[in-house]
Amino acid sequence: MTDIKPMQLGEILDGALTIYRRNAGLFSMLGIIALAGPLIFFAFLSGPMTRSFLPLAEQLRVGRQPSLDQWQPMLPFLGLVLLGMILYYIASYFLAAGAMRIISDTYLGRRPQLGDAVSLGASKMLPLVGVALCKVALLTLIWIGCVIGVLVLATIMGLIGKGVASLAAFAGFVGAFWFAAFVMCGYGVTTQVLTLEEDVGVFGAFARSWELTRQRKLKVFWTALVSGIVFYFIPYVVVLVVAAALQGISPPLGRVVGALSQFLPIVCAPLIVSALTLLYYDLRVRREGFDLQILSQRLGVG
Repeated sequence: MTDIKPMQLGEILDGALTIYRRNAGLFSMLGIIALAGPLIFFAFLSGPMTRSFLPLAEQLRVGRQPSLDQWQPMLPFLGLVLLGMILYYIASYFLAAGAMRIISDTYLGRRPQLGDAVSLGASKMLPLVGVALCKVALLTLIWIGCVIGVLVLATIMGLIGKGVASLAAFAGFVGAFWFAAFVMCGYGVTTQVLTLEEDVGVFGAFARSWELTRQRKLKVFWTALVSGIVFYFIPYVVVLVVAAALQGISPPLGRVVGALSQFLPIVCAPLIVSALTLLYYDLRVRREGFDLQILSQRLGVG
């Protein structure tokens, strides 16, 4: 049985890798169950969408502006892309909840079961969708407010001079990025709270996450950023480089590797979830003395 203790960023990343390595098969099966549908949808959509865009790309390449009628065939594809993104976004929350069960069982020294992970993910879907929609709405409102604020600031500063207006606009957008990141880091463990704590509703999860991350938002930011770079961005770039290299040697093999890169989230997403879940445990240990007994009682295995 692994002790739950305060962790530094490096320990969180190492712990996420260790847990994933021990349960790679389970995480992969859970990732397939959760994400295969949206990813296959995008894979089938990419071919027709690319063929429809090629004439427009050729006109743009030669410096011609396509007419609205020429853009019209792309509109259905944009709608389908939006639908696919919504499906993927919702599926990622199901994956997150299921992965948390695997992680928690590993901490408790139990043998994780795919059925338990799927059951927990399914039981939490409605409130998790509520959290997902609230986050999208919140981020949208933040950016609308920030854009309006920056435009007003730039307009006022424009009375002094164009250079001052440009500088004010740049500073405003930097401030907007900081504010959005600050707020989203404050709500960075809402999924973990909703999944692993009792009697917490959608809005309660937001309040609870904000309290847990008090004075720890910078750690949430670095954990999310570094885990995203290490567990997703770098592997994705490596696969794309390999696909491009193989394209020159064996085009069919290069296309196969490129197609497989679309399914990389099945491997990468559980790693990021693991890192954020370990961060959640770290926050609770530091604030509340969270231990294995509390965890086992919450999962009903004590």
